[in-house]
Amino acid sequence: MKEPVSPIVPTPIKVQALAKDGITLQGAATTILDNNGSADQGIVEAPSLAHIGNTWVLFFSSSCFTTNGYTVSYATATSITGPYTRAARPLFQTGDYGLTAPGSADIDHDGRHLLFHANYGSLGSLGTGRALYQAQITLNGKTVSV
Repeated sequence: MKEPVSPIVPTPIKVQALAKDGITLQGAATTILDNNGSADQGIVEAPSLAHIGNTWVLFFSSSCFTTNGYTVSYATATSITGPYTRAARPLFQTGDYGLTAPGSADIDHDGRHLLFHANYGSLGSLGTGRALYQAQITLNGKTVSV
């Protein structure tokens, strides 16, 4: 895994209320997640937030997609503004289901279907490509599983 580039700076994921027009920002933004320093290679990105039952589930990626450390992770909360608790391990990481560098998940409105990308095969002189994958998930309490 590549080492993060110093200095590690915040990469916050934030939520902010909108007016009824769906465009106008209201109030202040609230940080709901930030990177855990070198454990995340200084990066959290690609958020997708879902309200499943009584639980808010924030899917996100950490590290850089060009490394095998790139993951699909999640955190849960009972309120949209948190606090969010990270899962003990990523939902998808290199090696799971034959995947390499999975990341950038997006959840369907049904809260069950997840789309994400990961490395796939070789494109000859262009190198390795990325492909779109799909998984069905379930939420049990605050644990997401495939």
